[in-house]
Amino acid sequence: VSRGYQVLEAGSGIEALEVMEEHGKAVQLVLSDVVMPEMDGPSLLRELRVSYPDIKVIFMSGYAE
Repeated sequence: VSRGYQVLEAGSGIEALEVMEEHGKAVQLVLSDVVMPEMDGPSLLRELRVSYPDIKVIFMSGYAE
């Protein structure tokens, strides 16, 4: 916990869905890479919207190509 925030980590979109199953409504913001293993960021968002229609999501990318 830093500055009042608890950060939950996931190594892929699938792991992010698992984290959301565990923590659900306590999550206020998802920061997602656009390109990830197993599931890309936009696909993750579509999945999240089913159970969490109002979740806030920020996309980022370190992809340089």
